[in-house]
Amino acid sequence: ELGAAIEAVNSGNIFRFLAKPWVEEELRVSVGNAIDRYRLAAENRALTVEVAKKNAELLDLNASLEEKVVVRTEKISQLNRRLEASFMDTVRVIGALSEMNLPSLAGHAKRVARLAGAVAVKLGMDAKDIFDLQMAAYLHDVGKIGLDPGTVDQFDHCARGAKIVEMIPRLKRAAEWVRQHDMDLANPSVEVGPRALAICDFYDKELFPRAGQRALSP
Repeated sequence: ELGAAIEAVNSGNIFRFLAKPWVEEELRVSVGNAIDRYRLAAENRALTVEVAKKNAELLDLNASLEEKVVVRTEKISQLNRRLEASFMDTVRVIGALSEMNLPSLAGHAKRVARLAGAVAVKLGMDAKDIFDLQMAAYLHDVGKIGLDPGTVDQFDHCARGAKIVEMIPRLKRAAEWVRQHDMDLANPSVEVGPRALAICDFYDKELFPRAGQRALSP
């Protein structure tokens, strides 16, 4: 029947079905609604295309930013590695300076640092403690720089060296270990780090004694 046909057409999205004779006002309203609906559909399609375009641009921008972040992060990492290598070279040079006027100490700081690192690992020290111990080992004799080799033992070179090392902000703790490493190990206030340093220092001096002294077997 006509009613069912009209409902089927309208439900099928064929905007509207009007039977003859139509009412002019109803026709006018239906045509106006159809035009409005078309405009809305057209605007919706345009907006959908624009949103898709903006989303694609945003994805490209994010990908570009991520790539730039990766590149920048790698550059920063490379710079940090170079700075760290430069820092370590500087520490080694300062350590070597302490040996220049005392031939008996040649290579001593490097050997003590290597031995101290191995001892620290055996003791289960964490990475920060191992770093501090090795830095203290490299620099434990810097207080002897500029001193007369014949009178060096008369000075508190540990305190003198600690004052030099603590000028480097990263090495405040290492400086304290330099200060403590020549103290009486029976003193309970002496930390594990300087105790290990003192033992490594003594052991290396026994293996590589001054002229005229007998070397200890490893």
